[in-house]
Amino acid sequence: MSEEDWDSVLRNTQYLNAHRMVFSTYSNGTKGFQRIDKAPFNAFSLKPRKLTSAETADKSIKLNAEYRIPIYVVTDDSYVNVFETATALSKSVASSSFSQWDIEASAGGNIFGASLSAKAGFSQNEAHAVASSHSSSSRTMNITYNFPRVVLHLDPRSLVLSEECKTAVQGVTDEATLIKFHHDYGHFFPTNIQLGGKLYASEHFTSSESASAEEKSNAMKASAKASFSKGSFQASASVSYEKNENASETSQNSNMSSSLSWEAQGGDTILCNDPPNWCNTVKPFNHWRVINQQDVLPLVDFIGSFTEFKHIPEAFEKIAAGTRKPVNRRFRLRATESDMVGKNEYYGVRQNASKKRLEPLLNGYEKRLWDDMKEHGSSYGIDYLTMESFLSAFKARVKSEAFTTNFKEYVGIDKYDDQCDFEVEVQEELGQAQKLQYNVPYLIRTVKDHHYLCADTSGSYKDTFFGYMYYARRSRASKFMFRQSGARQVKGDIDEGTEVELTFCDESGSPIARVQRFKGDGSTLMLSKFGGSDGLSVENNAFMTYIQD
Repeated sequence: MSEEDWDSVLRNTQYLNAHRMVFSTYSNGTKGFQRIDKAPFNAFSLKPRKLTSAETADKSIKLNAEYRIPIYVVTDDSYVNVFETATALSKSVASSSFSQWDIEASAGGNIFGASLSAKAGFSQNEAHAVASSHSSSSRTMNITYNFPRVVLHLDPRSLVLSEECKTAVQGVTDEATLIKFHHDYGHFFPTNIQLGGKLYASEHFTSSESASAEEKSNAMKASAKASFSKGSFQASASVSYEKNENASETSQNSNMSSSLSWEAQGGDTILCNDPPNWCNTVKPFNHWRVINQQDVLPLVDFIGSFTEFKHIPEAFEKIAAGTRKPVNRRFRLRATESDMVGKNEYYGVRQNASKKRLEPLLNGYEKRLWDDMKEHGSSYGIDYLTMESFLSAFKARVKSEAFTTNFKEYVGIDKYDDQCDFEVEVQEELGQAQKLQYNVPYLIRTVKDHHYLCADTSGSYKDTFFGYMYYARRSRASKFMFRQSGARQVKGDIDEGTEVELTFCDESGSPIARVQRFKGDGSTLMLSKFGGSDGLSVENNAFMTYIQD
C-alpha cells in the first residue's frame, strides 16, 4: 500500500483521534455517563519513517525515502467473541470496539484504570435536560465476528503531536482549559489498533429470566451460525436453543430470538444482514474500520511519553489537584425484602427503650456459648465460673451508656426516618464528587446528628466470633466498606440502586465480617464473620440510594 492508500485509511478510521467520555447533567445536579465517542480533533500525526524491504510491495515506494505510513503487522486470523454486558459503561466500551478485557473491567465502573465518576469532572456536558438517573436490571448478550487485516502499533517512534494539539496542550493553565482540552482531544488513547471488518449483534434479556449466561451465549452462537450459512439466513425456529447441545431444555426460558440483526463496522455496511456476502467486502482497504482496540492509556500519560512533553502529566495533575476538596456524599441503604423486612425499610441508627433489641441477641449468643461448652467439655480449657464472669462483664459493657444505654440504642432495619440518612467523606475534583467506591474503607455517620457506625467484637470467645453494632462519636468509629453482592472483589463506582453488602473492617481496612440481620427479629443488625456460621444471623443486604442536595 502506498502513502496515499494509508492516508485514505486514516481518513476513514480516524485512528489518531483519542476517545472521550460524554456525560449529561441530570436535573438533580449530578453527572451521568452517556457514551464513549471519538474526540473531534486528532491529537497525533504520523511521523515520516523509512520502510523496510518487507514493507515495499508497492512499486512506488523507495527504500531511501521517508513516508507517513504507520508501523503495522498483517493479521488476518478471524475470530468470534461472545460476552455479556450489564451497565451503560460496559455496553459503550463494547460498541466502541475496545478489547474484551476492557469490557469486563468496565462492568465495575472502571474505565482503563480510572473510576468513571473520577473522570466526570474532566468532561463537558452534552445536555442538561435529563430528568433523573435510573438503573435497570436488563443485561445484554453480545457477539462479534471479527475479520482483521492489520494491527497498528502506535507509540512515539511512529507518532508526533499534531500542531493543533501542541497549541492546546501549552494553553492548559487552569480548570476551564483543562476540561476543554479533554473535551476536544479526549481522555484515552489506544496504542494497539486492529483494522478490518466485524459484524456485531446483541440481544437484551432481564435478570429475571431463568436461562444462564452460558446458555444464552450458546444460543447466540447457534443463531449466528445460521446467519453465516448460505441459504439459511432467514432461519427461524429451526435454529434455536433446542439445536444447541448444551441447552436442550431451556428454549422456553430464554426469550433469545433465533435470528440476529447484525451491525457492521467495515466492509460494505449495506450488506450487514447478509453475512455470507458481506465477508468478501472487507478485503479492500477503503472498507477497513477499527474493530478492536487495546493497550489503552490515559491521553495525558501517553503525551508524557514524548520527550518534549514529559512534563505535561505532572502539570495537568497539579491543576486537577488544586480543585480537590473533601465533600460529603450522602446516601441511604434500603434493606432487601424478606419475610421479616418490608418493601421500604432502611438501615438506620435507632432507639427503642421498650423492646431492648440487643438483649435477645446477647441471650442467644450466651446460649450458644454454653451449648458449645457442654458439647466440648474440658477441651474448651475453661471452667464454669470463668465463663460466667466473662459473660456477665460483657453484658454490662453492652448495657452501659458508652454502648447502648440499657439496650435502648441499636443499629437496625425499620421504616424510614431522618436517622437513616448517612454520609461519608469523599474527594471532589473539578467540581464533581466521586460516587462511593467498592472495597474502600469509610467512616459512616448520620447526616443529622453525626452518629458514627461502630462495631464491638470484644464478646468473641475463644474461636467463637461475635460482633454487634452500635453508634457513637467519631473517636470510636469503626471502618466499613461496601462490596458488590455476589462479586466481592469488584472495584469501582457504586451505581444507584445496586445491591451492596456492608462489611466491617479492621483498623488496616481489611474486611473481617459481614453486616447481617439477627434471626430473632426483623431489625437488629449484627456481624457475621467470613468463613463461619454463627447460627444467629441471616443475610439482609441493602440497595444503595444516593441523596441529592
